[in-house]
Amino acid sequence: MLDRHRPILLVATIAACLVLGVVSAFGDLSVYEMVAYPLVAVFLLGVIVALMRGSPGPRSLLHAIFWVGGATWVGLLAFRLFAPLDALPAGQRLSPDLFLVFVALSVIVFVVFPTREAVRVSAVLFATTVAIGAAWALQVVTTGGDSIHVGRFALYQGLYASIVAMLVILARSKDEHAKTMLDAQRFRELAYADPVTGLPNRRKLDERIEQAVAMAERYGTPLAVVLADLDRFKAVNDTHGHDLGDRVLQRFGEVVQGELRASDDFGRWGGEEFVILAPHTDGDEAAALAERIRARVEEHLFPADVRITSSFGVATHDEAASVRDLIRRADERLYAAKEAGRNRVFGWRQHRFGEDPYALERAGGGLGTRGDDACGCTS
Repeated sequence: MLDRHRPILLVATIAACLVLGVVSAFGDLSVYEMVAYPLVAVFLLGVIVALMRGSPGPRSLLHAIFWVGGATWVGLLAFRLFAPLDALPAGQRLSPDLFLVFVALSVIVFVVFPTREAVRVSAVLFATTVAIGAAWALQVVTTGGDSIHVGRFALYQGLYASIVAMLVILARSKDEHAKTMLDAQRFRELAYADPVTGLPNRRKLDERIEQAVAMAERYGTPLAVVLADLDRFKAVNDTHGHDLGDRVLQRFGEVVQGELRASDDFGRWGGEEFVILAPHTDGDEAAALAERIRARVEEHLFPADVRITSSFGVATHDEAASVRDLIRRADERLYAAKEAGRNRVFGWRQHRFGEDPYALERAGGGLGTRGDDACGCTS
């Protein structure tokens, strides 16, 4: 996921490197910073090169940035607290910028690490700063130093702790929200999936058909629906049991999917009936697809050496008045294929009305003088 943010990380790293370079060259720095800042700048140059080369990944580089930055600023905190005043530029004993860097490091922690690990790492970083500050405060108190600095340190640490606590709350809230969304997605998938085959169920197919018809009408593209049915499937269940019947249904789904395009939709309509939704496909192309599947099924050896055939009904959206009419026509042609002897495809072709003996005339079908041809593509 972080790979797509590589350009942003690259820009941020370049900016940080430039800032460190300018501060190193022109800033009023302590001895520690004169050494540490150029070294960190060189490290960031290495990160920039790695980001431009594409290896390692952004997450690994963020890990490295955190650990190098954390070690550098923990060292800087210790130096500023324990170094003699004459070794520090004026006003740099307890400047806010140091604690802002610790806050930035904590943000990086919650970006890079999982929440639990981020909490542990942040706690370690915070505890380290507290330990260093406590040792310094003890020294100040025992040597009679200015206790106002101890109060300021406690204030900064309190603000730092508050920000880390907010990060923890936000991260956990985000995790809970993500879990809720994931659970909702899983429930949705279960609601739209057939429990036997894992294919989309009728509820999902109804949605997809509505969407596909709307798109076909909007752009004037062809669309075909194919209804498929396993012939005499009840005999399989009665002879071999429902467990084997379920395995036959699963294998049938695999056989069909091997003939489909990525743009096609396929699912279980109910019982032993299945639906193929083929966009950008006219009636003849859909009939040819159904014929290929029919032949594959006929020659396929199913579990327990079961042999089975299948029948198909094909309809196109341009001959139907509605989605319901489209499904009705495909279902009628599937029924006609069954009546004609099974193991065949009945689809649409333009013939003069009544020329085909299996022509399906339906009153109110909106066909006018065009024949509704149940063309048997038999084996």
